[in-house]
Amino acid sequence: MRSDTVALRIFPNSLPFPRIGFSIKLQGAVHRNRIRRQLTSLCRERLASINGLDVIVSVDTSEGVPAFNKLAKDFGACLGRLGSPVDEKS
Repeated sequence: MRSDTVALRIFPNSLPFPRIGFSIKLQGAVHRNRIRRQLTSLCRERLASINGLDVIVSVDTSEGVPAFNKLAKDFGACLGRLGSPVDEKS
């Protein structure tokens, strides 16, 4: 699933909890870590009920560092498209 700034790759796992990884290609550690903290917060809020999945969250920074509101909106849009397959697995 892909949006303007966020792409999700989903893989099944046999664990009773989700595993989440981030891919952020950005030179400055300050901005990269800020995006990682923001994504961690978004994942904690929205992926807590999804078990048995590995999720890789990639952020496109080719147009600069995305604002939190844009990141949250795009992350939510990707999860919205994911909706029904996750519900069927749980």
